[in-house]
Parts: sequence; C-alpha cells; structure tokens
Amino acid sequence: MLALFLINLPCPGAGHVVRGRVGLGLSFLLPALFVLTALLLVSLIGTADWAAGVRAWLLGGYLLLALAATAAHAAIDRPRVVDAEQVRQFHRAAAIAFLGDRHPEAVAAAERLAAHAPGEPGAWRLLALTADAAGDRARGGQARRRLARLLIDRDGLP
Repeated sequence: MLALFLINLPCPGAGHVVRGRVGLGLSFLLPALFVLTALLLVSLIGTADWAAGVRAWLLGGYLLLALAATAAHAAIDRPRVVDAEQVRQFHRAAAIAFLGDRHPEAVAAAERLAAHAPGEPGAWRLLALTADAAGDRARGGQARRRLARLLIDRDGLP
C-alpha cells in the first residue's frame, strides 16, 4: 500500500478517498483545491510586489495539507501488534459459544476478536459466520464486506 500512502503528497486526501474514508479525504481535498485555486488566481492577477509572498504562503499551506494527509494515512494504516494468545482466547470463546448454540455470545466474542485483530481476515470471516447464525444479516454482511476489502488489500484486485 506504499502507492496509496504516497498519493497524499501530490493530492492531499486522495489516498483516504481511495481507501474508503471519504469524509476524511474530502477534509483534505477541498482545502487543497481552494489553495490551488487561490494560487492560480494570484498567479494570474497578482502584481510582482505582493504576489510572491502570497504564493509562498499558499504553497506552504498546500505542503502542510499534504504532510498532514500523509501523516494521518500513516497513523490510521500503521501495522498493529496482535497478541497471538489473546486471539486464541477470543477465537476459542467464539467457537465454544457457537458450538453450544449460544449465538449472541459467539457474535460478541467474534466482535472482540475483530476489534483486537482488525487486519486479520479470519476474524471477519468468523464474525460473518456467527452473525449470520444469530440471524443478524446486516452485521454479517458488514463483516463480509470488511473481509472482502482486507482480501483485496492483501491479494490485489479480485
């Protein structure tokens, strides 16, 4: 995902929009568009004595937007350390509850697993399975969509 990470430098917020975080992406894209429009207007109608200073401030603002969007992307998509023992405990609790036909308890354990290891496709697959068994089709569909996004990120386009 290095390419998506770096797309925020020339076009602040574009990497967030591509990753599905439209609100965050637009919060960087719209001010960047405003700054570029102002830069174009200053270049077209500005006189030499004041335009250079304004252009420098606008370019600095654009650079700050680009760096902030890239830093936000890095903070959100950073690899998380997952405790393997904790994963085994959550998975075991979900499996025992599922096999004992205690579906709400299984869904709760699978949600704890998915929250602890959000980058693991198996956690989302388990959550989809347990939610479907509990009759919560909406939550199961949500988990399957998240699973599909993780698999696309890991393996490439389907």
